[in-house]
Amino acid sequence: MVGTVLTGWQRYDHFSSLCELLPVSLPSLAVCLVTLQHGGLPAAQLSSINHMLGCAPDGQIQWTINTQNRPGPSCQYTGHELLEAAYELKNAYFYLGHFQSFKGWHTEYLLKRNFAQPFRMNYALDKCYKGLARLKNAERLFSQHMSRIFNQDTLTEYLETQIYPLREEFLRIKSLAEQNKKHNAWPRRPMLAHTNNDGQKVPIQ
Repeated sequence: MVGTVLTGWQRYDHFSSLCELLPVSLPSLAVCLVTLQHGGLPAAQLSSINHMLGCAPDGQIQWTINTQNRPGPSCQYTGHELLEAAYELKNAYFYLGHFQSFKGWHTEYLLKRNFAQPFRMNYALDKCYKGLARLKNAERLFSQHMSRIFNQDTLTEYLETQIYPLREEFLRIKSLAEQNKKHNAWPRRPMLAHTNNDGQKVPIQ
């Protein structure tokens, strides 16, 4: 017997977390099938795949590695809403990525002592607001459409694994930025104490 088997997993084993949702991976499956059929992937076939998936001319899947902060595709295959939700989730992570440079300027050591530049706090809040908006939309889409395909346990696991931890991180950074933004006076270095919310000097523990 000679043939080709294409496999995909939502979990790598029974005890692992969800790594992929089937409706999100259908475009990848389509690419694999076309590649097998033609012995390669001619560029012209990418348009035919978009057509096969029912993607609108102005909402086609972008076949590139970097899809960050791009609008999600507008397709019509069964479960396409989860692909759109996955794009929103990825875009939320895009805004979280901005905090790598932010954390370089303002470590936990400095934020704990309310020692931060106000304009960088505004920058952090702007990214938090945008990231939380993306995340809220992703949660809405997942909650609304996963229940039509998956059971409640799968939906709950996905939200608690992918959505809630990310939201907590955004809210944590937002809280730190809002707290630090209130200050208009800062201690001299070396800082032997930090200022609490009542304006009192508190020794560093």
